Amino acid sequence: TTPLLFNMNRVNTTSPLLITEGELDCAAAIESGYSNAVSVPLGAHNYHWMEENWDWLEQFDSVILCADNDEAGNAMRKEVATRLGTWRTRFVEIPMDVDGHPIKDLNELLYYGGKEMVMDVILNAKETPVDSVIDFADIQAIDLSEMDGIKTGFAELDKALYKLFYGTLTIVTGINGCVSADTEYFNGIEWK
Repeated sequence: TTPLLFNMNRVNTTSPLLITEGELDCAAAIESGYSNAVSVPLGAHNYHWMEENWDWLEQFDSVILCADNDEAGNAMRKEVATRLGTWRTRFVEIPMDVDGHPIKDLNELLYYGGKEMVMDVILNAKETPVDSVIDFADIQAIDLSEMDGIKTGFAELDKALYKLFYGTLTIVTGINGCVSADTEYFNGIEWK
């Protein structure tokens, strides 16, 4: 009655682990040549297997998720990737159809597409996207003069900072050292 992963006793923990949604999908991966595969017990909406197998799952540096092409599969992929760590998870993108045949899972992909197609989608698994993170290359250049902010009134500081932009924190510090010979200062008793 313990929610163990199907085929976990035959897996090499030093290689990337493929986690499928069903036992037939796991068997399809093995049939196609990817033997480091397991299947979740009790379907896509059950996540108790992660808690039960956490220590075992922590051994893997890389995990590939292969869920069905349906709403439950998409939910499973997002939940499992978040819990296992998006930095080490990738996901298999199963084509929606092959030669006019709709494809729901890895088993159907094997039937309609063959072993090479199954291995191709596994080996070309995509990185798990993180919704709140964007690629640095996608950041558009902005014109600082168009951004809201205020000038400090100190010419040299405004030249260096341009302005203090709203919604940001700017820390201005000085450099330790001597002052010029022409500078006057008050030592607490007299000006020098």
